[in-house]
Amino acid sequence: MIKIITFNVNGINSFIKHIETKHNLCFNDYLLNILKVDILCLQEIKTKIHTNLNLKDYITFTNLNKYKNGIYGVSTIVKKSLYCRKHTIIVPYSDHGRSILTDHKNFKLLNLYFPVDGGNFKFIYEFYEKIKEFINKFDDMIVVGDFNAVYSVFDHYIYYNEYLKLYKRKEIFECTLIEKEQSKTIEANEIIETFDFFKDENDINFKKIGKY
Repeated sequence: MIKIITFNVNGINSFIKHIETKHNLCFNDYLLNILKVDILCLQEIKTKIHTNLNLKDYITFTNLNKYKNGIYGVSTIVKKSLYCRKHTIIVPYSDHGRSILTDHKNFKLLNLYFPVDGGNFKFIYEFYEKIKEFINKFDDMIVVGDFNAVYSVFDHYIYYNEYLKLYKRKEIFECTLIEKEQSKTIEANEIIETFDFFKDENDINFKKIGKY
């Protein structure tokens, strides 16, 4: 079984620095020992040149944006023990740094970075149509990447952010209620404790000895 992971790094250099700082490992060892990944597909690597990742156990295939430096960019990182080569078939938008196709003998792997919704609608429509047409030509293709799409509103980051806000408000509200209930209990206990009960056979005398 081959383990494939896809991830939008939003800048490969900052991602590698994060790995080195948090895990005290080089990128190669992180992939090999922590992720234990065979193929890693990255989007938005955001480099101006083909960065040498110095991976002793992996080989890297990269497509950068030829029109605008430092934006988009996709990389497919493959363990050297596996058969792999960069496919010679021309993939739509590969020169935009949005697609890369690799051949793994038994299957082809298409790594994609889709445009963000809300941008140029004409470009987005053409992108979807051309990619769909390209994919339909093959029966042995695995498609991965950042599709910039959500299955439902509940998967959207805006919903998630709003959920966090509501959750924090709920926590604050519950803490306030608990504090109020505790305060009432303390006051009630103080009232009870301010009385000393003396009882004999004929009557009951209450003696106030504290806060009422």
